[in-house]
Amino acid sequence: MKFLLKILILGILGCLLMAAPVQATVHVYPESSTQVMVRSRRSVQDDQQQAWQAIVFKRLRSDQTAEMYLRLIAFPGAFDLTHPQALRLRDQQQEWILPDVTAQDPQLNPVSSEVGQYDLAPVMRSLDRPTRLNIEVAGSQGRRWLRVPQSVVREWWDIKQWTPPLP
Repeated sequence: MKFLLKILILGILGCLLMAAPVQATVHVYPESSTQVMVRSRRSVQDDQQQAWQAIVFKRLRSDQTAEMYLRLIAFPGAFDLTHPQALRLRDQQQEWILPDVTAQDPQLNPVSSEVGQYDLAPVMRSLDRPTRLNIEVAGSQGRRWLRVPQSVVREWWDIKQWTPPLP
C-alpha cells in the first residue's frame, strides 16, 4: 500500500512539473578572460507549425565592444535556408532587413542550410520596448513566417541591457 501511495504521489508531482510554464532563461558564459557571452535559447513556431530554435546572444569584450546576433535553426529536413539571404523582421510599426552573417562566424563553417545568423543589434537599438515580432525567412521551400512572442523578445531585451557585474 505504501509503495502504491509513493507511486501515486510521484506521478502527480511529475504531471505538475511537466505542466509548469517555461520560465525565462538568460545564461552567461565566459568565453575567455576578455570575453563573455550572454544567451537566450527559445523555441518558436512558424506559420506551418514547424518549431525553430531562436538563439539570441551578445558577446561583450573587455574593451566594451558588444555584438548581438540572432541565430535561427530549423530542424533538419524541415526547411533549408538560402545563404546569403537577408532576414526580414517586423513589429507592428517597423520593418528591418538584417544581413546574413552566417559565413562570418567560424563556429558555423561550413555553412549549414539549417542554420542562419543575423546581426540583431540595429533592431534592438531601435526598439523602445519589448514587443511581438514576426520574422520572414527565405529558403528553397519558399518563405516562412516565425512568430516571436513578446515574452521571448523581453528576454532579448534583458540581454541587450545586461552588463557584467562589477568585480
